[in-house]
Amino acid sequence: MRDQFSDVRAGGGRGLTMFGPGVIVFLVGLFKKVVLADSIGPYADTAFSLVDRLTFLEAWAAAVAYSLQLYFDFSGYSDMAVGLGLMLGFILPINFKTPFRATSMLDFWKRWHITMTRFFMLYLYSPIALSLTRWSQEKSFPGVFVFVVAVAMPAALTFLLSGLWHGAAWHFIAFGAVNGVGLIVNHAWREAKLPRLPGAMGWLLTMLTVVVSFVCFRADNLVDAHAVLRAMFSPTAIILPNWLAPIAELAGLPWQTLSFFATGSYTLRLGFWIVLLLAVSLLSYNPVERFENLRSSWWNAFFVGAMLVLVLGLLDRPQAFIYFQF
Repeated sequence: MRDQFSDVRAGGGRGLTMFGPGVIVFLVGLFKKVVLADSIGPYADTAFSLVDRLTFLEAWAAAVAYSLQLYFDFSGYSDMAVGLGLMLGFILPINFKTPFRATSMLDFWKRWHITMTRFFMLYLYSPIALSLTRWSQEKSFPGVFVFVVAVAMPAALTFLLSGLWHGAAWHFIAFGAVNGVGLIVNHAWREAKLPRLPGAMGWLLTMLTVVVSFVCFRADNLVDAHAVLRAMFSPTAIILPNWLAPIAELAGLPWQTLSFFATGSYTLRLGFWIVLLLAVSLLSYNPVERFENLRSSWWNAFFVGAMLVLVLGLLDRPQAFIYFQF
């Protein structure tokens, strides 16, 4: 950024040459926030207000719904910031690179909240890890001890503090701890030179860790987070809603009137949003990563116009910016 500001002061800079791509990137971000995140957000809010009554399927739906809300909420207004910068002739750092495609925890944190991760890596993790590595080598400690001291401890400290950065609460520390443990396991796997996991299995394990951490992030406290996680991993909590009673009886499963999956239409709408947002997060590319390739065309005009119509039609809904509190 410093070099770009210097260019402008010297009478140079990019001027309005990136205004068109900036408009597209900004509207894509606004669409993510207003149409996608704010559409699935009420489902997550409802579920997390019923933490003591969630069944197995409801808890998983709540966790996935909130993960998708957080993804499109934060990614959306990060893209909006980059779009505004492009309109004014500045290239701001990209903060998200399709993180839900990550196949390892290391890969995930290279894609998610990149600016915060870079800050913690440069000014906390790397200095501590470097000094401890030198100290371990001077003492000629065995390899396992070096890994624990020079890799595991700095990673744990960094992510505990990154969790605390979000707020002075235990559930934020738990969020950081889950991600820290995931990264330590990832580092240990590579250090031990174990076989690389197939892409699908690596993706599933990564997303499982991420979703569990997001439950801690969203819950109001550790008690609520524990209630949701207990339902997610308790086979005894597999109870179907009453509107699926015939299927439940055929499968020999219990059924009852549920608080979250109260009606079939409500559940189907939630399922539609989960499937749609998962597909978008996994299959679509993010224009902010390739803004140099955005050109004026009939397709881009139609694409931007359609997004603008949908956004304007939904702007009157109550909106909460999740990361505003941070």
